[in-house]
Amino acid sequence: MTKREKVLIAIMVIIVLLSGSAVAYAYRDHLPFAKKAVTTTIEVAKNSNTDDQPTDSATPITDVAGDEAQISTGSTADQVAWTPGDTTSSDIGTPATDPVTWNTPEKLTDLKLFKENLNDSYRVAQADYYKVGTPTGGGEVITIFGYGEGPGPTQFLRVRKDSNGQYYYLPRSSVLTDRDQEHLKAQFVDTVKVDDTTAYASLVIPSKITLDEKTSFSLSSSHFGSGNSYFFSDFGKEDFLKQTPVEISETKYGTLYKVAGNNAAEVLNRRILLRLSDQTLVDYTLDVPFATDDKVYSFTLNNGDRNQAKFASATYQCGSPQTSVIKNAATISDRLSKIGAAANGDSIYGFKAATDPALTELYNNYATGREGVASQNDFFVKNALIVWQDPLKDYQVFMKEDYAPLGECGKPAIYLYPTAKTSVSVKVAANITKSEPDYGSGWNVVANPSGAIELAGKGYPYLYWDGFGLGKYPLISSGSIVKRNEVEAVLKSQLAQQGLTEKESADFLEFWLPKMPNTPYVRLTWLGTKEMNQLAPLSISPKPDTLIRVFLDYQGLMEPMSLASQNLRSIPRTGFTVVEWGGLLRN
Repeated sequence: MTKREKVLIAIMVIIVLLSGSAVAYAYRDHLPFAKKAVTTTIEVAKNSNTDDQPTDSATPITDVAGDEAQISTGSTADQVAWTPGDTTSSDIGTPATDPVTWNTPEKLTDLKLFKENLNDSYRVAQADYYKVGTPTGGGEVITIFGYGEGPGPTQFLRVRKDSNGQYYYLPRSSVLTDRDQEHLKAQFVDTVKVDDTTAYASLVIPSKITLDEKTSFSLSSSHFGSGNSYFFSDFGKEDFLKQTPVEISETKYGTLYKVAGNNAAEVLNRRILLRLSDQTLVDYTLDVPFATDDKVYSFTLNNGDRNQAKFASATYQCGSPQTSVIKNAATISDRLSKIGAAANGDSIYGFKAATDPALTELYNNYATGREGVASQNDFFVKNALIVWQDPLKDYQVFMKEDYAPLGECGKPAIYLYPTAKTSVSVKVAANITKSEPDYGSGWNVVANPSGAIELAGKGYPYLYWDGFGLGKYPLISSGSIVKRNEVEAVLKSQLAQQGLTEKESADFLEFWLPKMPNTPYVRLTWLGTKEMNQLAPLSISPKPDTLIRVFLDYQGLMEPMSLASQNLRSIPRTGFTVVEWGGLLRN
């Protein structure tokens, strides 16, 4: 222990004796174990990527934190998003003081804690219950994933059951939107009491997490997007959680991880996840120091010209934007050169060659579906792409908005099969660009048991829409690698495995088969009902008894690759059944 650390500890002891123990936590960042946490983080970051640097770099890229760097562990600057009206967690202590033993989530049967047939279009229509902890005095802490009947995010709700079996809703340990704050309490059955006092520090969701002066994370605007009704313990089990999360750092609020898709793409989507004590996952984004609200990133090229262009995500999106990182970072030093500097001094890089595999992939994304496209060499010369090595040792790629890919949710077709002729209302949580019949503010149609749909004297076999879901697109980590001449047969088989009829499958193939890449191999990955319900939730009244949603993500490959397989399955069709198929459309 250094002399400086001994002096700090002595000062802390004196302050505690004079002012009480509550002050002591403010000095935690200066203790030896705080510095050790940063050191551990740096080792993880080094092991997760290469230390090679691009050539022509003006300054060497160093570790995220130096000897004096400290983790922010609960300063009042870290705003908290979890409880209405509060901006800090200073009134609830620290995770170590929570009177709870947290355990691996255990799925419970339907506890039926929500009222049925409530006249509320945003009511919790379906809920999954998990035991996640045991309070010191006995009972259970339960995390609820609540799914609304109307479009909207998954709700993270918590209840406490005492040793006598009484349930208490815990609004201060739940994640609420402004809309839900007004009436969520009324949605619980009358036997559930409300506990406005209990708050678990282990479940705080801060709007910002700061590790050091160069590394901070902001709560994602779509942090309840696809994949978040999973637990950390589900990694390696679920189709879209086949990746191995890489630890970034321990924080006061939980452990931060990064995870990227493991498909054949040269450029991958990356997510930053905070694991809370009950193992729920919350999305964050690494703050980009030269990013601006108007998207005109603040950097200057080597020739002295200031950037005037807007930049956007470099990869296909059907939902909210995600971070794009180069996959093959091990060879990055041979592929990049410095082309400028950001306002904060960070180097901005470009690809050395117009034929770089990552540049080629992103150029093809840009060119697909466009007329009069620039040549790949012009795409290269005009710096359509810029690259930045972030504090996590990943190489992020940004693309000029004029070259941004045009991918969107393509022709999801919705079939309605009521048990009797019925008036049906259908709404989609998406920015809809095209629809048939016209979507307006939602479809209000008459549906028949045969599937025939009537609206304004016209008949339709299904409702269809194109657009962008409001949730987060899942990371691709599983699927099938298929020879091009076998794609049709495999698609037919996989559609049947997911419960589509011959007619529904034929409609799907008529639209999508001509759009399959003309490459030696094709990757086929299916999003299911769970993923689609978070990417683009449906609001259907009356509520269907059976909902089947399938969505195809695909990629052309020049050679096969190793990829975890998907567990495709179907569910029985009972009562009013709704079926939807779609895919990732390259416009």
